Amino acid sequence: MSWIAQYKPIMRRAQFGAVSVLFAGLSACGPAVVTPTVQTAPVEVAPPTTASASATEAVEAAPIADPTDVVGIARWRNPLQSVSNLASCGGVAPVLVEVNARLMVSEVLREFIRGGGVDTRKLAGVIAVDAPVDMIVTLDPEERPRPPLFAVAAGLSSLDGARAAVDPEGKMTEVSPGTWQLKNARGAVCWISTAVGPSPARLVCSHNAKSLNALGPYLTRSAPLKDWGGPDIHVEARMNVAQKRYGQTFKNMLRVLPDTVVAEVGSGDARVDQALFNMATSVQEDIPKILADTQNIVSEVTTNRSGTCLRSNTEFEFATKTSWFAQAMTDRLDRAAAPPSIYWRAPKDADSAMYGRGADPALYTNMIAQFRGLFDGVLAAEGVNAADRKRLTDLISAPYGKNTNMVWAHGTLPASFPQKGSKDEGKKLVEAGFTSLAGWNLFGMDEGPAALKKQLKDFIEAYKAPGIQTGFKKMLGSDSKHLPTVKSIPAPAALGAGSEGLEITIPNVEAPNPGDAATKKPATMSLKLYVFLMLDGDNTWLAIGAAKDELVKRLQTTKVGASDKDQLASRSDLESLRTGKQMFGGFFSAGMITNGIATSIQALEQMDESGTPSELKQLTSALTALPNKGKTPIFVTGTGAETSTGSKVGLTVEVQQGTFEDSRALVVSGYSFFRSLGLLP
Repeated sequence: MSWIAQYKPIMRRAQFGAVSVLFAGLSACGPAVVTPTVQTAPVEVAPPTTASASATEAVEAAPIADPTDVVGIARWRNPLQSVSNLASCGGVAPVLVEVNARLMVSEVLREFIRGGGVDTRKLAGVIAVDAPVDMIVTLDPEERPRPPLFAVAAGLSSLDGARAAVDPEGKMTEVSPGTWQLKNARGAVCWISTAVGPSPARLVCSHNAKSLNALGPYLTRSAPLKDWGGPDIHVEARMNVAQKRYGQTFKNMLRVLPDTVVAEVGSGDARVDQALFNMATSVQEDIPKILADTQNIVSEVTTNRSGTCLRSNTEFEFATKTSWFAQAMTDRLDRAAAPPSIYWRAPKDADSAMYGRGADPALYTNMIAQFRGLFDGVLAAEGVNAADRKRLTDLISAPYGKNTNMVWAHGTLPASFPQKGSKDEGKKLVEAGFTSLAGWNLFGMDEGPAALKKQLKDFIEAYKAPGIQTGFKKMLGSDSKHLPTVKSIPAPAALGAGSEGLEITIPNVEAPNPGDAATKKPATMSLKLYVFLMLDGDNTWLAIGAAKDELVKRLQTTKVGASDKDQLASRSDLESLRTGKQMFGGFFSAGMITNGIATSIQALEQMDESGTPSELKQLTSALTALPNKGKTPIFVTGTGAETSTGSKVGLTVEVQQGTFEDSRALVVSGYSFFRSLGLLP
């Protein structure tokens, strides 16, 4: 199957990432481990025969001082426990997790330790998967700018076992007492060395010998005893260290950025190239300020066996606010609070719902001007006259108030596919799929409708302008037959006084001929989208979708005074959002993706059942049978606070148990599909 062959190399490489580790754990009760090739206990290997191989011989074990100019550290405290926690969340038996963990370790080793006769399967057998994995990054001590030095270390359950696994004849090169270098033909440069701390030995690797010589001893004799803080995974980037050493050098290097951008992506049109130059200059000026403002970036991951199974938090620490980035990130930290009341009036059946607080429009004045300049240049190059260009560029604005709270919500709709062989089956099939994929989308803000009404009016006038229509048709060429038309329509009476409506029509869409596509000329049809604006006291709501009645229903749900039984306020699974101080937040769920995939595959299958791969059919069955239907919320929140030394802002993502249960069910039920892509063995 060519569609499988096309993506298999890409997905095979993905095995070596965190996604593949999770897949390995979640698939432990599936077909992948019917005949495991790796045992749960470490692989037994014969020790080297030479006397010098003994792990008990006297070696240098004195602690190493902390390296200077450390710019990054990372620690995974207990990989096996983390994977076991996530697997337990999905309902996987813990006894099966280590088998899959060692399979993945073997794959990782095979990717990075290539050649030299190393048996990565045997080496994986003595990796201590319950011991910390550490990484450290330092600046090169040379004064002139050089790539940083870095090395990573993993625990070994047995020094003798590791040596025997990679060199059964005991002829490894001893680079120092108790440390041997792997005979690696290409790829990483690695040592096997005695170590202090949780494991008797460690495998230490880097991209070159210089980094390994500089950092290897520290990772074996000191780092294992250091408390770097954090939960399961702790990653720290010390920006102030890099800025102190190379800030001015980096600033000098950025001087060529504007000219480089114009040379690489410029169009040759003076207006466009000048706009690109201006934008690149703004970036060039702001990046050094960002580096100077940012003291530290810390990212941490926590895993649990139930409840909130995965929690990821990334925090930026700013000492100053000279850059636009720092100012935007820390804008209005005094407004951090629980979600605004308008958020809880969004429809209950939302697959995603986010809220945000109004930013200071003054922050975006320069950015808006830059984008307007670029857009104006592009339009001018296409021959659009000055008046029409202004109509379009004026649409790029930030018209909402400084203290306005906003909410965005999206929900999916089930696809009502026609019966096979029914009249106009192809057209009804496309309409059903389009309506389902568009779903319903709501945008609400707790201010009056003046700004939003003006934007809609300006958009319609600009879009309909003859010069703009001519420009669009020129740009689209033969695809201009699909150029949408826009017109105002009366809003449904149920939305109340002051409401407005738009109808967007996409013409000349080809409708398939299910089961007979090769012998019949495709018919054409039009698809419609609706936009409704509703005024509700001091609040304004905008709805977009292809199902008019569903949009009206959702808008009525949000009205002040409406029963909260159909609103987010009645959902018990959103309690964690009700407390705390956030600048923005909300949730999304896997259902907004899984439903779209299932709908698309079902439509393809009805159009051409015989041509739909069996793996795709299996995937559809798996997606529609998820135990939690992909509805479990994944929380995203942004926090911030002023501190005695500056400001801190963070982004937190929390994944609940229901999502992992769905993931396990998807992997097990769709095993053949994921195996065909190379994601599973």
